[in-house]
Amino acid sequence: MTRFLLSNKLKVPGLIIFFSSLIIGLIDLFYAWEPVFLNAKAFNIFGNSGFLDNINNYLDEIISLLLIIGGIMAGFSKEKIEDEYISKLRLESLAWSIYLNYAILFLAIILVSGLDFITVMMANMFTVLIFFVIRFNLVLYIKSRRMNNEK
Repeated sequence: MTRFLLSNKLKVPGLIIFFSSLIIGLIDLFYAWEPVFLNAKAFNIFGNSGFLDNINNYLDEIISLLLIIGGIMAGFSKEKIEDEYISKLRLESLAWSIYLNYAILFLAIILVSGLDFITVMMANMFTVLIFFVIRFNLVLYIKSRRMNNEK
């Protein structure tokens, strides 16, 4: 399992990128923030319009890419001491995040419709990674605090 993990040096930058993009993404989602300097002709390989005919604000795309990059760096970087407990915690956190993700999707299918459902689906693309990173690091933090208090 550890051969697929990234260097430990990427964890802190990954957490910074992840949480920064998550906060900016939530601001964008709830307040429809679109900085004008990110407006540019859109690459469009599908649809009826030409390849560069539409103007798009690229904030959503930048946030999405940074959230994925930061989440992978934060969630899949080795810990300083990578032992069986960390591997077990990583696997449990991943399973937990998938269960929670599909529980939310299940409820959304039943309770949300129309264009709101598309918004939920867009957010749902990231929830596995968000839940995984938050749970893994939170449980790791709580465990380390307990161990420090016992000493």
